[in-house]
Amino acid sequence: MVLFAPHGGRRFVERQPGEHKVNDLHTADLTDILAVRSGATAIINRTRDRNELDLNRVKQVREHASWLPALLADTLEQEVARAGHVTLLVIHGWNIGQPACDIGIGLVERAGELEGARTGAPTVSPRFLEEVLPGLRAAAAPAGIAVTIGARYPAAHPNNLMQLFTAGYAQDADPGIRRLGALAAAGTLDAAQLELGIPLRWPGAMRERVIDLLVNTLSDTPQTEPPARASRPLPSRLACRGRVTERRALQFVHEDLFGLTAVEMSEAGSVGGRLLLSTEAGSVTLFTGELGDRTGPRWHVPPLRYDDDGDRWHLRYEGDVLSFGSLEPFLDLENGLADGRLMAATVALEFCARGSSEPRAEPGPHGLTFGDLTGTVRLGDRTMAIRTVALRTDGGGAATRGLPTLRLVAPQSPFGALALASLSGVVHAGELQFELAGHVEHGGEREELTGTAAVRVGDDSGTLAVQVGTRELVGRVERLIPIRRPGGPGKILHTTYGLCYFGSPPNTGWIELVTEHAIPVSAPEP
Repeated sequence: MVLFAPHGGRRFVERQPGEHKVNDLHTADLTDILAVRSGATAIINRTRDRNELDLNRVKQVREHASWLPALLADTLEQEVARAGHVTLLVIHGWNIGQPACDIGIGLVERAGELEGARTGAPTVSPRFLEEVLPGLRAAAAPAGIAVTIGARYPAAHPNNLMQLFTAGYAQDADPGIRRLGALAAAGTLDAAQLELGIPLRWPGAMRERVIDLLVNTLSDTPQTEPPARASRPLPSRLACRGRVTERRALQFVHEDLFGLTAVEMSEAGSVGGRLLLSTEAGSVTLFTGELGDRTGPRWHVPPLRYDDDGDRWHLRYEGDVLSFGSLEPFLDLENGLADGRLMAATVALEFCARGSSEPRAEPGPHGLTFGDLTGTVRLGDRTMAIRTVALRTDGGGAATRGLPTLRLVAPQSPFGALALASLSGVVHAGELQFELAGHVEHGGEREELTGTAAVRVGDDSGTLAVQVGTRELVGRVERLIPIRRPGGPGKILHTTYGLCYFGSPPNTGWIELVTEHAIPVSAPEP
């Protein structure tokens, strides 16, 4: 076995959304440990930023790293001379919170069957598919590790380095690449790209499990008895991809706990889920998943799950979350992730729509429904008993036109459970001004509303003034959680979540504010 970690370096220049990619954190140290445990040879990029030189891109390797194919060929040929065959594992990182490994071999699994990707060629032999892959999956399931094949990263793009380990490159003009293609053509090389989720890379129990798994199933010196081989790869019940058509979400505030959670659905099944919890002014924890369960409960992105019984929803989560000692890890994702640590979390919540003791409660505009939320949330050593008013979203959100946009939810405002979304927004004299529409619920009655809002937000706090008819709601905005992502050409979308306080608790709520900014242009060096 030979190991290669191409993205183990770091980026130290300021992030540009939409331009910079995230390096695969912890793949260098994981590969190092795996090499020691298995006795494998390892080639590890520990320092070079993939944004400067991407060693997983054929074009960049040809132009700027012509030494790499020759180094790989030398290493692989030595192993073939020693053992007659070599397995190359290219170690990457998949930034999801699920303990999952997506295997890229130029194939995609659909309905339990392996088939060729749209482009590219398989990078492994039939023996690998018939013997090695079933053993890997058989051992992964009891360890709590999901193994998918090409669900997210099939390693089939012509510019993916993995494609050099196929027979089609046996006649390449580059001598190093030609040697790699010759190894594949001779049937002496299997190459697999491993995309490892966050729990499998960060220090902890799951990383130890995946290292043991790979040593015991793929190396020639297993530490335990290899698992029994199946006659064919065990099909995965998990899949991703698909256009989002439905969305379920719960949002709530309870004392110092702020929670946002959602599952998204395509026509084929669940395609994404997230759980964000903030328990104090300077911290946030996060789970994100992209692998949905296509055979079990409909709203299930393991280990996050929604079950419903009419007007009652049950939210369950038990697994690791990534905990950050800052509210700003998503401004620069690579540096933010680097500061994160794994923490055990258990969430068991029940949402009951108000009025559900009578005939089925009708949802409010845009699928919004207020209700009572009860249960428990455990983060690390802290357990919280939850009893509060929450907002359920079932379907889409309120339609907005243009940017900036504002969404304000105040389940326990001074004049009722309030949900408002902007119809339009402008920036004037440093203030964000919005036209709003929505509804308020009070005493079992629902009233449609229109109004205006003025928002000022600084680096860590802000103010909010809402006018609805003759009623005015003035509050302060704290615990700001900012997120940056690419917008239109030359633009950055800046989303800010923040807690709103109207007087004293429990008069609390939250805002979701979206603005667009031009990407700063760096001045040229003299």
